Amino acid sequence: MALRVSLVFLVAAALAAQQPYSIEKEAAIGAALARDVRQSTTVIDSLAVLDYVRRIGGRLAAQLSSSPSYTFSAIADDRGGPTHEPLSLPGGYIFVSSRLILTARNDAEFAGMLAHAMAHMAERHWSRQATQGEVANAASIPVIFMGGWISMGEGEESLVPMAFRSAQRKLEAEADVLAVKMISGAGYDPEAFVRYLGRTQRAESRESRITGIENSIRDLPARSYSAGSMDEFARVQDELRRAIR
Repeated sequence: MALRVSLVFLVAAALAAQQPYSIEKEAAIGAALARDVRQSTTVIDSLAVLDYVRRIGGRLAAQLSSSPSYTFSAIADDRGGPTHEPLSLPGGYIFVSSRLILTARNDAEFAGMLAHAMAHMAERHWSRQATQGEVANAASIPVIFMGGWISMGEGEESLVPMAFRSAQRKLEAEADVLAVKMISGAGYDPEAFVRYLGRTQRAESRESRITGIENSIRDLPARSYSAGSMDEFARVQDELRRAIR
């Protein structure tokens, strides 16, 4: 609840000021929100799990010409909707839920979702969304802004203005395009991103999103991809199951 109140307050304040956040201000806001997340979730302290997340995150970050300094954490809680998208906060704070790692079937599927969350931060979507004037009366909207996803309670979707949802879809598509480039550049098959979303994305938004991702994949130069280590991925999943018992 503290995170929800903090984010709604910050969005409302940004709209009132109508001034983009500086990178330094984003980092300070992100640090404060990250503290809220750590206090309101169960942090996973398994070194094996953290090393795995950070290693893949590092490979993805290396594909960006400029990006925030990412800080990766793993949490037992799931705030990422049906796709279990990592919680991404200003300043490069990324919180990966245990459900994402356990739902993914291999490195490439996990990398796809992690890249998408990282892309939101690289493109500064939080600051851009928070300072857009078309979102009116933001303080009345019971949402948590997680990168590009809106996390809402049951029955709350009708309270979100259409303009806000339209802007969100645009940022989602932008993050998907960059994520595809990051996934491929890091050596993972971007089609795994499509397969994961095909299993987990809600039907009402799945087709248009997957079509956009497939179009981005077709624009990539031809290359072969490594299958990754299924043995290592299985070990990380087993370690995670032990950590959250």
